Amino acid sequence: MVTPPPVKRPVTPVPSLDRLPKLQGMTARNLVGLFGSPDQDIDEPWARRLQFQSSVCVLDAYLYPPHKNEEMVVRHVDVRDLQGNDFNQENCLRMLVQKLHHK
Repeated sequence: MVTPPPVKRPVTPVPSLDRLPKLQGMTARNLVGLFGSPDQDIDEPWARRLQFQSSVCVLDAYLYPPHKNEEMVVRHVDVRDLQGNDFNQENCLRMLVQKLHHK
């Protein structure tokens, strides 16, 4: 008797807090999928800045087109606390991911 293969169910990826993604190269759509809607979305002359804020830190992701007429991707990230001081990027990413998944 042949046993049928198991049914494959679609798996929705949920970011693991143990394995945080690298932001470099992500699109705006990737960032929104990871952190939810940005707190600010600002078009600048040659870039787009998406800002995400937790209760203790702020992350600014700067997106630039890799080539003319291509979708913008993250090329630079700034992370700071609410007073403007440097903040650990990995800790801020964890807080932003937790914020989205605990709404």
